[in-house]
Amino acid sequence: MDGSRTLVLFAGAWGNQSDALVRWWFRHVISFYQDWNVVIVTYKGRSLNQHVNFALWQLNAVPDGACAICYSMGSQV
Repeated sequence: MDGSRTLVLFAGAWGNQSDALVRWWFRHVISFYQDWNVVIVTYKGRSLNQHVNFALWQLNAVPDGACAICYSMGSQV
């Protein structure tokens, strides 16, 4: 997989519980990246540290050179 064609989406606090919810929040952004591999990052835990650790675990498979779009709390993660 080519990292230059991978988009990672980090949603805000209210839209991060599931893949489907993140896709809904970012539906307009995703429509511009239809030919890209879109990776959705969701968060689990009760603290920012737990959210970050879970996000890092999900990002293990993301290739170098991927682009990211963050919204609200997603930019802190």
